[in-house]
Amino acid sequence: MLDNNIYRGPAVIRYGNGDAFAYQAFGGVSWPIPQVRGRAVTLEYRYFATTRADVSATATSLTPVVINGSIPSKTARHGFEARDNILLVGLRYKFNWPY
Repeated sequence: MLDNNIYRGPAVIRYGNGDAFAYQAFGGVSWPIPQVRGRAVTLEYRYFATTRADVSATATSLTPVVINGSIPSKTARHGFEARDNILLVGLRYKFNWPY
């Protein structure tokens, strides 16, 4: 379907490859529970991120419609960055803790 010189209809989308640098930082603390030997409460934080990755995407029509002598197709580049913050709370138990 042609609407204002823009093809709208079923299409196949093919994605290319993109590279990005990934990095993370983390840290944590633990507090022993005096009533139970070998047990501790933990609190950890982790930050994960990537640099911008540009990925190409090509959409090609699935219908045999010919517009201006060719099947509608378009390639575009899409960029994205990933960022994540994680907070973990846990309970740790050390086996064979000395008595």
